[in-house]
Amino acid sequence: MYFVQGSGVVAEQLKTAISKNDFKYYNDQTALLEVAQLPNSGTTKLAAIAIVKPSKPLVNLVAKYSDSRTSSILDTLVTWGRVQVIAAGLCAPQQIDVADVMQKLALGTIWESDLGIVASVKSGLPGFLVSPAASRFLDDAGYTRANVGGLTLYKGSLNASSGKSVPVLLSLEGNRIFAAASGKESYAETIIAGVNRAGEKSQ
Repeated sequence: MYFVQGSGVVAEQLKTAISKNDFKYYNDQTALLEVAQLPNSGTTKLAAIAIVKPSKPLVNLVAKYSDSRTSSILDTLVTWGRVQVIAAGLCAPQQIDVADVMQKLALGTIWESDLGIVASVKSGLPGFLVSPAASRFLDDAGYTRANVGGLTLYKGSLNASSGKSVPVLLSLEGNRIFAAASGKESYAETIIAGVNRAGEKSQ
């Protein structure tokens, strides 16, 4: 079942593709490798996935809809960090009710639900350059370090449109930055702990 919300050129193109069943398998191996890093078991089932190839227009779009701290971090990642791909997933402890999620999005109460977002940000630079520089940047940006379950995490927050402060956790692994956000910090910790770190250390 497919849903297309909105109007305009992109929406019409998507409707046309659906009506003609004009689909093909997504075969970007770099992006698919990042998706494989995302947790997808137990209480961190992936309900939706987004793959982004960063660009300056994307940074400008994020800046329009987020606080200055978040847009500044993304701008630094894109311009300095040579980010190749970002894979993000919507996580839930159980099957989600799409209608309920859409209603909460409209009301600005989405962060009050048992949902979380996880992302893998992969740089084209080697890990021995990325991790130390990202660590310094996060320290300077006011993130605090904490050891959670043997992982070194950087704790911060973002300001949601509803005015709620949403916990954000980041983990540095080689040339990747993993991030998790949830209205409940404990769930953000569960999500980021579930990231698949088995294959990234050799890069």
